[in-house]
Amino acid sequence: MSDNRFHIAPARLIVAVAAAALIAVCAWCAGIYATGGDPLAFLSSELFNTVADDQGSAYDADSAPESWEPSVEDIEAALRDLEFGGGDVSVDNDEEPAVVVSGDGVWVETKLSGDLSEAAEISACRTAALAGWLADRGAEEYRVTWIAEDSAGSVLAALCLDASAASTDGTLPELLAACSAYRLSDACYEAVSGLGVDQSSGEAPILPDGSEIPFREASSADGPSASSVLTEQGSDAGQDASDGLITVSVTVDGSSVGAGSSSASVSLAAGATVYDALLATGVSVNAQSTAYGIYVSAIAGLAEKEHGDMSGWVFTVNGSTINTSASNYSLSDGDQVRWSYVVS
Repeated sequence: MSDNRFHIAPARLIVAVAAAALIAVCAWCAGIYATGGDPLAFLSSELFNTVADDQGSAYDADSAPESWEPSVEDIEAALRDLEFGGGDVSVDNDEEPAVVVSGDGVWVETKLSGDLSEAAEISACRTAALAGWLADRGAEEYRVTWIAEDSAGSVLAALCLDASAASTDGTLPELLAACSAYRLSDACYEAVSGLGVDQSSGEAPILPDGSEIPFREASSADGPSASSVLTEQGSDAGQDASDGLITVSVTVDGSSVGAGSSSASVSLAAGATVYDALLATGVSVNAQSTAYGIYVSAIAGLAEKEHGDMSGWVFTVNGSTINTSASNYSLSDGDQVRWSYVVS
């Protein structure tokens, strides 16, 4: 019969060593606790940290959130709750606010009445407040362009401010100095010239399609409200109606995913594009500027890829597919534009 003692002894030796090590660790921990220490403090060493933020806390770089991109709905909500210098500078519906988000830019247009110097100041405060709101959410790469008009549609002021340069208070001269670009109308400049500000600074403020914001003069300050310059981009916004307006129909169809369908007829200046017509309907739009033109990623809150990787918006004109950007295709009177949400 074989002797098993020589097979069992090594196993007993391993167990005895492990038990001795455990007893030693327990004794070491007990000694540190007895002196008020933390035996696990070594785990807070830099060796166990990943990436530290500005406040010194640690987070895993692989789980860091993606950069935030504002939507039209986000901006519209922010406008209703703007504060600057401890005061309320929010925008109400009577000012007919219009919003466009495109690429890394946010455009806001409002209609104001009353004293022109006050209109310039409130617009500058709102520009800074919205830029600060974006910066607080990590969107410092965005630029706010604020367009203030009078009730007849004449542009009073256009201000461009990078979110990274936003301030929480300041006078009108200080706020204008912080702008990357701005321009005041002749009437608005006359009202604030005593403050020692220039009428313009930097390059001319532009619309989402790259065209210059038109500083037109309305025929009557008490006349009917003119169309938004944000809906006239890409056309000669300063032309008279007698020079020719076009009327087109626009349908937005999200029925493929149960979002329904709606249509509108809009009047635009000759030369307006498919993108201009979409904005003229007043529906919320998210878009980005690309090398090929403006790309529409969401309409009425329904965004691309919400219903599959290939889902998104496409458009036709008079039933024909157009192989160019919506901002590059000019419309003719009577055209029928259809935006459809596709899932494949």
